Amino acid sequence: MWALPFISGAQNAWESWDKKYKSVDYTWVLSFEQNYADSIEKNPSLPQSYCRADTYKITAKFMGKYRPISEHDVASIYRVFKLRVGNTAQLDGKLVNEYLFTIDGKELWLPIQNHLEKAFMEEVQTGKEVGIYCLFLNEHTATYELLNTLLISEFRLTGK
Repeated sequence: MWALPFISGAQNAWESWDKKYKSVDYTWVLSFEQNYADSIEKNPSLPQSYCRADTYKITAKFMGKYRPISEHDVASIYRVFKLRVGNTAQLDGKLVNEYLFTIDGKELWLPIQNHLEKAFMEEVQTGKEVGIYCLFLNEHTATYELLNTLLISEFRLTGK
């Protein structure tokens, strides 16, 4: 009987956390961001450098590969995080590797917080879909480079 309130409380905490992440069509997000960047670049009177952050949940297929995240991408994550989220010390030491996924047939390398890596590799099978909870970090630089990063904050097995 004591376990029921605890389980209920844990479930409510998860549901509350889950609601902070919007389900999105990531292909649409990428298209929207590219169109917006193109419109900014066509108007030189507008500031060319901008960024934004959001929270998304997306289903992606894990392709079984990983590699170290580039310093270039880490620098972008830090810039956007500092401007849109807060203290970048939260990221220190947490960005080591990125993992290969397909989303709507498009291959994408997504960084994952390092404390999730062991569980991710143990639980997620190559070729299987997984629900990923991400911090979306978008940066358009003054040199017209568009960087869209999904930083994985959590994952859930989908059974597919």
